[in-house]
Amino acid sequence: MAHPDLPFIYAAHGNRSTVSSYYLGAHGTLEFIRDISTEGTNPAHIAISPDARFLLGINHTSGSFFSIALDNNGHLDNLVQLHRFQGEPGPHKSDQHGSKPHQVGFAPALDEATGEYTIAIPDKGLDVVHFGRFNPQTGSIAFGEEVRLREVSGPRHAVFHPHKPALCAINELSPTVAVISLDAGKP
Repeated sequence: MAHPDLPFIYAAHGNRSTVSSYYLGAHGTLEFIRDISTEGTNPAHIAISPDARFLLGINHTSGSFFSIALDNNGHLDNLVQLHRFQGEPGPHKSDQHGSKPHQVGFAPALDEATGEYTIAIPDKGLDVVHFGRFNPQTGSIAFGEEVRLREVSGPRHAVFHPHKPALCAINELSPTVAVISLDAGKP
């Protein structure tokens, strides 16, 4: 994941419990800057907040979400939130033992009324899409809503429609796409 304004690259290490930052030199060279713990296992996806002040991600194997502050220079600073997802696993014997989030997705626009962004996190293990409100001041997410999908759907990726109030979740365990209608940014 590249920083949108600064010469930094961030990497999630799916076989470990850390994310790293690298300086991208003028000739394409990478210089390691720092590792920071995600306080979970198998960080499989990371995203940069729209204001480029936070690095958000999920720990696929340990079923959690994390948010890490970026300092003014784009360096990894500190862990500001860790949230473990709870719920009833889906019935698929080999792939649904517990929460297995796979992605953090931002709605395309700020909610003008609250000053927050809606985020979606598809969870393959629980057959749900978790929704929350990202606070750009603190870097934390207030989780609340979730949409349960059909059993053994295994949502893995999700994308907000750029202009309409909808989210499409691509399911791994069943070859389907679920369309979730959103009202004022909420399911």
